[in-house]
Amino acid sequence: GALTQCLSEKAGRLVAVELDRDLAVRLPARFPKAEIVNADFLDWPPPEVPPGTFRVIGNLPYSAAAPILQKVLAWTGWDRAVFMVQKEVADRIAAPAGTKAFGILSLAVQSRATTETLFDVPPGAFNPPPRVTSTVLRFRRRPVPLFRDESAFFNVVKAGFAQRRKTLANNLAGSFSKDREAVEKILTRCGVDPRARAEVVSLPQWVALAEEMVRGFP
Repeated sequence: GALTQCLSEKAGRLVAVELDRDLAVRLPARFPKAEIVNADFLDWPPPEVPPGTFRVIGNLPYSAAAPILQKVLAWTGWDRAVFMVQKEVADRIAAPAGTKAFGILSLAVQSRATTETLFDVPPGAFNPPPRVTSTVLRFRRRPVPLFRDESAFFNVVKAGFAQRRKTLANNLAGSFSKDREAVEKILTRCGVDPRARAEVVSLPQWVALAEEMVRGFP
């Protein structure tokens, strides 16, 4: 496509992952400098390279944007990425704490990368035009994720957002079958109001909360 054409002219090395078999057969003739990989990106094993070697760019399929992004975030081989996604997804990814869009996806991304919203792309920019607006985001990989224990962090986050209308104390106590008073003490130590809901808790507070929950309930 047009994006691949621009990249092939500028990149020292370009690896293009294309799902469509018929396209993948024809692409090497059009982009002789590119390494064309005929695969589903979600099944493709990324190269084992030193951290920060690659930059990742793509217009992500709306139905697979979240899992593709999660796969990239789990790989250390990149340092920067630019993705176009559905605006609704972009809003959730970049949402700050205290907004309705802030949630598990926001924390999953922001704990491992910084995010920057660049611009929106209207439906009329495409042929045929989709029914939704798109947004281009830029990511910079954090050298080290903010959490120490990934499993513990996401267990606590998922428990906290189990029922968004409930208070964080109720969600955590119910999900982990723990005494509410003990959970409230942990929240207070982390600077979180036990009556607060999950979406108002900041990323640093979630990191601290996960560590405190591990210490309090090993």
